[in-house]
Amino acid sequence: MYKEKVADTRVTSFCYNCGTPKAQYDPEMFERIAHAVERRYNLAASWGSISYQILVDTAGNGQVLSYNDASHSQLSRDIIGYLNVFRWKPAKVNDKSVFSSVDVTFTIGSGMITGKVSDASLDDFADNVIANHPLIINKRYFYQNQSLGRYQLTVWNKNNSLLPDNVSQCNAVDRTGVLWYATGHGIITFAGGTFRNVPQVGTPGITSLAIDNTDVKWMYSGNAVYRNAGSTWQKYDLPKMGFTSVNNITATKTGEVIFSTEKGLLIIKNGQFTLVNKQRFGKLPTNQIEYAYYDKRGRLWVGTNLGSVLIDKSRKVTVFNGMASPLNGTCITAATEDPAGNLYFALRSIRPYSKDADGNTLSESDAEGIAVYTTNGRWLHYNDKNSGLPSNQINSLLYDRFEKVLWIGTHRSGLARYNPRNYTWELYHNENSNVPDYDIYQLSQDGNGSIYASTYKGLLVVSRRIGG
Repeated sequence: MYKEKVADTRVTSFCYNCGTPKAQYDPEMFERIAHAVERRYNLAASWGSISYQILVDTAGNGQVLSYNDASHSQLSRDIIGYLNVFRWKPAKVNDKSVFSSVDVTFTIGSGMITGKVSDASLDDFADNVIANHPLIINKRYFYQNQSLGRYQLTVWNKNNSLLPDNVSQCNAVDRTGVLWYATGHGIITFAGGTFRNVPQVGTPGITSLAIDNTDVKWMYSGNAVYRNAGSTWQKYDLPKMGFTSVNNITATKTGEVIFSTEKGLLIIKNGQFTLVNKQRFGKLPTNQIEYAYYDKRGRLWVGTNLGSVLIDKSRKVTVFNGMASPLNGTCITAATEDPAGNLYFALRSIRPYSKDADGNTLSESDAEGIAVYTTNGRWLHYNDKNSGLPSNQINSLLYDRFEKVLWIGTHRSGLARYNPRNYTWELYHNENSNVPDYDIYQLSQDGNGSIYASTYKGLLVVSRRIGG
């Protein structure tokens, strides 16, 4: 949730701030943390607050996933250490313990520090977070950005448009070229320079959005899936369907809508439901699915938190762990395909991050980055050491069918552009262009070639200049 990630946490599927009751805590534990911090630090001249997102598992164990202190101060790191041994009562859905995340804020003032569970939404903190310096791990590549002048980069936010807030993680373009843009306070559409509010049920914190081949909109928010086939939204209550949360929704050109969940893949086509899980496909490493993608040849690529697999049309399962492939030891988290059928995958390592001699966690894994599977069966692997990729942590991928280039939304490095015809890389971020932030989330493209990017600082539109 917050910009500063704790790199060595191993994340499973969870729902945000959910449950009846929600995850419960012992206030005395917060007091013990406060006393420990006050004994170690002189807080007399300190003021401010630090917020943390904590994952609470079904046994009541907690681990910090992210926080909002861009300075990575020792005080913040100490609090993370305390919180990681904190005991909770897990959240419950239908009387069953579930994985959930909660937000904790520690406030400093008058020489004291106090902590409490907060109900902050995404936009509550994003509006107060200044876009910091982009993190460019790759120090070898010189970015000339020769194509930057060919684009018009426009940023829409709640100050210059009808956007209800600036925070977005997902968007999609429908068959008529209308952009559906999900924010922390609902969905808004954008077309022809005009924004329109979308009447809908109250669904804050939309984390996944897809549009199927019949132009039906699907979204995940607040522990439920919503389907829009016109003027109304139909709600699917996940607990009643046997699921806790959805990590991602993808839609295919052949009519499938795929839900990546903690209990496998749920595939809907023509009103029929199919479950792909370890019980049906024994080679599947786990039911904890992060992402899935159908390619043009009808092959299903699945990223799990224990590795990536391929399920072909004959239902044969290929497990990439142990194989000579960039997918060995990684989880596919995003994918795109060019017209020729070359596939591009964003990777996240499933192995613990290595540590330096002092025990500090290294921020990057060379196993991550982008894997390319060519039409002739050849694997390529791009990372921040062997290419112009600015860093190995990727949020999104989009193949631009107009420009014939790959657009890459990175974590903390900005928007990258790769031209596979001449092997050149460009990088646009908040310090060299109008890109509003260094975190770029979902990317989509309309029929005129304009690129839309979700960020925590507004909607970014990348349009080709006339004659460019």
